[in-house]
Amino acid sequence: SDVPGPVLAQAAMAFEKALQTLPSLTDQKPYNSAGLVWSAAELGFSWLRCSVSLNAFGLLAARLVEAFAARAPPPGAAGRVMEFGTDAWAALELRVPPELPQAWRAAVEFELQQQFTDLYSGQMGARCEADCYTAWDTMAEVRASLGFEWAPTDPRLSAEFAMHRLFSELALQALSPAGLAGAALAYTLHAPLTELPPEAAGRLDLVYGR
Repeated sequence: SDVPGPVLAQAAMAFEKALQTLPSLTDQKPYNSAGLVWSAAELGFSWLRCSVSLNAFGLLAARLVEAFAARAPPPGAAGRVMEFGTDAWAALELRVPPELPQAWRAAVEFELQQQFTDLYSGQMGARCEADCYTAWDTMAEVRASLGFEWAPTDPRLSAEFAMHRLFSELALQALSPAGLAGAALAYTLHAPLTELPPEAAGRLDLVYGR
């Protein structure tokens, strides 16, 4: 490999530091949780609500760690890792404690349900009946982090976050480059290409053609 040992050592230390810090930045209440927050001070605010984008980013990072760990040599293995002589990297356990992404996911789902309650009730303006959610980049972030098979229990949320909406012409025209990448990751990060549903190939071509 052409990755130098010092770079891997820095990456290992950054990962370990993040794992030590993330629990103190995660609201793990069983109900109405904000999930991942920007600073520990926010956890004292009674009005605090979940940042969907921040928690989706945390979920995406955890999924990327999981995907990378599946392809990396095991800790202490001979070969590529040990060639670097980087003890910190060789001993690193590439794993995010499951209670953290569980809390982030629960927070995202609860917050989205709250937002849809507001949308459908008219509390945020004119009452909406269907196809209400048009924050396309946020939808792409959520789908990138939870995958194309994510099926919310709330039927309204499930309909609004349906994959066909994310890959509609209206959405594709509005998505930023990061949003387009997120839409593609909703498929490619969560299943091998050979296991994707039949419609995935055409939808991915639409993204890659942008």
